[in-house]
Amino acid sequence: MTYFQFLRDEANSRDMNADGSTPIEFFVENNETDGRTLVIERVCGKIRDASIRLNRFAGIAALTNGLKIEQHSADGVVLFDFLDGETIKALDDFAPLAGVDAPSVAGTGDDTWMLRWTIAKCGTPLTLQAGEKLVVTVQDDLTDLTEFYLEVQGAWSF
Repeated sequence: MTYFQFLRDEANSRDMNADGSTPIEFFVENNETDGRTLVIERVCGKIRDASIRLNRFAGIAALTNGLKIEQHSADGVVLFDFLDGETIKALDDFAPLAGVDAPSVAGTGDDTWMLRWTIAKCGTPLTLQAGEKLVVTVQDDLTDLTEFYLEVQGAWSF
């Protein structure tokens, strides 16, 4: 069965343009108990803001702490760090994950930057067992962004 889900915080908001001065986790969790595995093929996202620049985080300055992207176990242990201890502080820091699948579109108002990170192109999709999560942690104030969200695409497997 096909699976599409926005990463959401504990309050069920998909809006990642949040104040992460106190870190906020946005996640997708396999909360099924019937033995299904969540197979994530890709992560797509959009940032909309004025004057997007790749060496900044969209239209705001490069982030101080950055975004973390990790796979967590049911008890919160980091199983895999997609950034190998680094963080995403500017849009061009997505390059090792998304390669050239991150176009920018200039508009008459806000600019839009779209991300397509195809995890499966690394050789295998990400599989989440029961209780496991894909987590993106916002650790800076992103409230000056007009819009920021990420969505996973994949399927359930038995």
